[in-house]
Amino acid sequence: LVTAVGAPPGLNVVRAIHESEKYKIVVSDAKQNSIGLYQYNLPYLISPLANDKLYLKKIISFAKKHNVCGIIPCIEEDALLFSKEIQTLKSYGINVNLPDYEQISIASNKGLMTQKCKENNIPHPESIVLSSGEDNLFKKVTEFLKRIDGPYIVKPTFGHGMKGVFTTYDAKETLEKIEAAECECILQEKIPGKAGSMYLSALLYDKKGEIIRRFASRSLLTLHEDGGPAVAGESVYSPELIDRLETLVNSIGSWSGPINAEWMLDPRDDEWKFIEVNPRHWGYGYLSVASGCNFPLANAAITCGDDPGK
Repeated sequence: LVTAVGAPPGLNVVRAIHESEKYKIVVSDAKQNSIGLYQYNLPYLISPLANDKLYLKKIISFAKKHNVCGIIPCIEEDALLFSKEIQTLKSYGINVNLPDYEQISIASNKGLMTQKCKENNIPHPESIVLSSGEDNLFKKVTEFLKRIDGPYIVKPTFGHGMKGVFTTYDAKETLEKIEAAECECILQEKIPGKAGSMYLSALLYDKKGEIIRRFASRSLLTLHEDGGPAVAGESVYSPELIDRLETLVNSIGSWSGPINAEWMLDPRDDEWKFIEVNPRHWGYGYLSVASGCNFPLANAAITCGDDPGK
């Protein structure tokens, strides 16, 4: 079962596994008009959202009906829920290749992962974590803006797909965005650069915590002018970015499943700066398949207890 097939990560996972003809696939998404529900004429479930109390029950019922051996979640909300319910899923014969809930919660938090970069001397944008309504918010923002040249990025510490991400230029605008967010946000300097300067490194771990696949790429086209989900790219040879991601994963703790990190090449010092970690398959992940490194198929094999090969 591949979830969240209305977005590029899920679409590319289904495509990669479907073309291999090694596993039967069923799919789910919360939106009735999601193309991934209908693209390959597969059994599908229009599910509630992951925060709905009926979601897990619906997923398990659908999985049992179709003799599902494993689930590949393709959105953070699903990954977090399933990691918390690993034993419940296992009691129904349903497997996942995911780390513990604590580890995936850390990896999903942009503020915590930026702090991990700082602790491990990995280059990253100057940043500060803030929340609407917290004490001395105005003072903290103005002091940050005095110290760091603009423009700036304001985004939720938990989020994906450029939702709630804003570019700001002064204290008034920055404060307005943080207050309007009504959640924990990270304020950071904006690294200059557009498509072509964004890189990705990805790792796939088995259930024993061993690295099974490694991949790196550079995005050539993104969904939004200022970035966001990449829709085209090229594979690159970058042991340094792979090593940096492995360092970050080791700082989180044990890991299983896919994980990737995004990096922006800063033209000011020609250094890759950390942007964020995604504890799942990524949007233009089919590029790994075209490059001879089939992440989704290997993850399906691990999830179902098969040999992923080399």
